[in-house]
Order: sequence, then C-alpha cells, then structure tokens
Amino acid sequence: MTVQISTFEGGEAFSPFKTQRLLQSLQLKAPSVLGLQTCQVFLVATSQALGETDSARMARLLDAAARPAPSHPLLEQVWWVSTRLGTVSPWASKASDIARNCGFEVQRIER
Repeated sequence: MTVQISTFEGGEAFSPFKTQRLLQSLQLKAPSVLGLQTCQVFLVATSQALGETDSARMARLLDAAARPAPSHPLLEQVWWVSTRLGTVSPWASKASDIARNCGFEVQRIER
C-alpha cells in the first residue's frame, strides 16, 4: 500500500525569546549564522491523497496552512526535527485519534 504524505505549515515553533537564545547559541559555534526561523510542520499520512475539501478541513483542524514541502534558497540551511523512526509521539497518537474522530481516514499525523 502506498502512503500519501500531505504537508501543513503551522506557526512559530518557539517563542521569540527562545528563538533568540537559540540563535545566540548557534552563533557562538558558527558566527556566520545570520538568522533563525522556526516553524511547526505537520506531516499527515493517508492511504489516498487528501482532496481540496479535506485538505482545507485538515488545515483548520491543525490551525495550519496546506503547503508543499518548502524549497529554500541555496544560502539557507534547513533542518527538520522529528521523532525517531519507528517512534510514535504521544502528540501524534492523540492528533491521529482526533482526526479520525473528525471523519478523516489518517494513518498518522506527526509534528
């Protein structure tokens, strides 16, 4: 069975204060780092691609925007942080249950 992954972009992952502290820590190790942006990304695994209506409903449920996987300019470094392969976080378990209770046929949602 093929798994379809839909990507949704959420809000900032950290408070401005925490982001600034993280930037300062990074700049101690790599002074060339000029800025830092953190955002939540939601990955929704389904057996069939989400249609336009379901994608909009899922975006509302996640308080996020449906987006293709982002592409970035060459001068930017992008890191994705997620749970270990094979690990299902408590957040993912609860989010997947909530989505199923809302009528979505999801296999898993991860943040």
